[in-house]
Formats: sequence, C-alpha cells, structure tokens
Amino acid sequence: MIKVSEKMNMKKVISYLAIVLLFVIGFIFYRNMDSWAVLQKDRPVSADSKVTVEVRKAETLTILPTSTYDATLLAGEEGVVGAEVPGKVVQISFKEGEAVKKGAPLITLDSQDLNDQLKSTQAQLAAVQATLPKAQANVEISQRNYNHAKALYEAGAAAANDLSDAGTALKVAQADLAALQANIGAAQSGVDRLQHSLAKLVIKAPADGFVEDKNVAVGAYVAPGVSLAMVKNTSTIQAVIKIPQADAAKIKVGQKANVRVSGDSQEYEGTVSYISAAASMASRTFMAKVEVPNKDNKLKAGIYANVDIVSGSEVSVLVIPLKAVAGSEGSYYVFTDDNGVARRTEVTLGETHDDLIEIKAGLAAGTGVICSNINVLQDGDLIVTAEQPTAPTGEQSLAAAAGQGE
Repeated sequence: MIKVSEKMNMKKVISYLAIVLLFVIGFIFYRNMDSWAVLQKDRPVSADSKVTVEVRKAETLTILPTSTYDATLLAGEEGVVGAEVPGKVVQISFKEGEAVKKGAPLITLDSQDLNDQLKSTQAQLAAVQATLPKAQANVEISQRNYNHAKALYEAGAAAANDLSDAGTALKVAQADLAALQANIGAAQSGVDRLQHSLAKLVIKAPADGFVEDKNVAVGAYVAPGVSLAMVKNTSTIQAVIKIPQADAAKIKVGQKANVRVSGDSQEYEGTVSYISAAASMASRTFMAKVEVPNKDNKLKAGIYANVDIVSGSEVSVLVIPLKAVAGSEGSYYVFTDDNGVARRTEVTLGETHDDLIEIKAGLAAGTGVICSNINVLQDGDLIVTAEQPTAPTGEQSLAAAAGQGE
C-alpha cells in the first residue's frame, strides 16, 4: 500500500511540474512576441519583393483662407413681357431664345375694336367741337346785352327787371359754354385714352436680353397681368449664395469672389453686391449676391455653381499630393517612406488646393509621402523610389559577374 501511495504522489508532482513548465514557456513566448515580430519584419527580403513607388515630401503652402458656397446663377436683369390692355394676339415677332433690344416689338394685338371705338369717339368730339363757336358767340352777345342794360339802368333809362333779365341770360350762356367745354374735354380724354391703348397693342421688349419662357400663341386672348414671356439680360449674372451665421462677419459688400461651374475650367471673377440685412428664420443664413460680368454669355442662368470668397489674410498650411491619400471619411491614411519601408500613417485632412490637399494632423513638413502604388502597399512593405535603380537580380547578377570575370 505504501508503494502505491508513493507512485500516486510522484504522478501528482510530475503533473504539477508539467503545468508550471507550460506556464513558463507561454510567458516567455508572450514576452518575446514583439521581438519576434521585429525579427520577422527586419528579415532579409529579396530585391524582387520591393515595390517601386513615387515619393514626394510634405511641404508648406501659403494660401489665402477661402470660404466656398453653393450658388444658383440668375440673370442680372429680368423683364416680364405682358399686355397692358386686353386683346387678341394677331402676330408674334420673336422666337424663343432670340436676342432682342429694349423697345423691340414682340407681340401685336388685334386693333379693330379699339380703332372702331376711336373713330366713334373722334366723331363725337368733332360734333361737340362744332357747337363751340355758337356757344362762345352766345356768351359774347349776352355779355354785350348785359353791359348795355347796366348802362341804361345806371342812367335811369331802364328798369331793374331789364338789367336782371340781361344778367340771367348771360349766366345761362356762360353755363352752356362751360358744359360744352366739359363735354369737349371728356371726348378728348376718350380719344387720348384710346390712342394710348392702340399704342399698347404692340407689346415691346422691356429690356435688352434673350426672350425665354414663351407663354403665348397667335389667336389667344390675353389680359393684363399675365406673363407672356420673359426677357433675361445675362450680360451680368447674379450668383446667389447663403452665408452661414459663423461667416457673416467675414463677408462684406465689395469683396472679390470667384465663381466656378462644373465642366468649365475657367474661373469667373465677381464682386459681392448684396447681403441681406436679416438672416432667414428657417436656415439662419444670410442671402447674398455676387455680380459677375458675363459678356460672352458663357455662364447660363439657372445652373448651380460654387463661389469662393477670400475670408482672411495669408496663412501657411501643410500639403501633400491628393493622390497620396487613401481610406474613407473619418479614416484617411497615407504611406510614408521610413528609410525604404512603407509605414501606414493616419492623417486628418483639410481643404483641397488644385491637386494638393491640406494635412491638419498626422504629418510633419519634409516627411516623404508615397504617391503611387498605394493600393498594393501594406504597412512594413519594402519600397524603392522610382528614381533609385533597383538591385540586380537573377540573370542580371550572373551577367554582371561574368563581365567582371572577363
């Protein structure tokens, strides 16, 4: 029994020793994992495994701080083509999109009814005017009779009733003349009004520009207050933007601005011409307009654009080529050249400047940044710059050795 017990104790001791040994080996392995990784990373690699890359240094760029806003382009001047008098359209003298000058005839309305009314009113005026000489003569005769009766009455040669009758006759003649003159004035006003209306039957262009938004056809009956077309003057364009509250103090009327349109490499210089006095209650932004000369009519009203406005003095920013950046929003990174080894480095991006992009955090000026083959690189890959000759490999090495032997 004693021997069996000793054997059992011996087995327990061996088991405990085995467990302790495994624990020690595991601890040693854990403590040396980093060293092992370094050895693995620093192990010799053949030249064939190196990735050829382009390396550019991060550099500082002096810029003017610029705020960029979305904009809608509008015509600098717009005029409504509309009738001032009702009538039937008998002629349209323009084509949609055609350039016109201010005052050019665009639409003609039927004049028959107004001409008939004008002839009738002119006839009435002529008839009333024909009675004017007689009425004027009656006043003159009544005035002479009154003067004569007054002289006789004062001389005691006429009765008071005679003077009174003469005075009444004068007043009647004067009243008849005044009524006639009023009728003549009313008839003349009617003639003038109809002539004015006739002139308005030809609807003219309210401004220089292009005729757009045609809304009329021959034969249609039009009424005042209805838009029949629009004349848009695009020799000047208004870029309408919304300025956030935070930028309101930076933007002033008279500041220069650049307008950019998608698909057009040209930048158009303009001037801030208007800023609203109060912010919109809905968006808390200030509406502003940038006036842009557009003599060649390259800018089109109604399209979207971007407006850049300088909002401060010169500053220096760190930039790298845009093509060096990889990743997605919130997790952008670059690969740097660490003495021939590619190192993945997280970066914080700023504004773009042509083909460069601002680096707000993650890099220092002078750091070599890899600008090619970044889609095949991994952290720790060996690299060789495009300007550096690669080491001879395979047959090249043998050929070189043979040449030296000769």
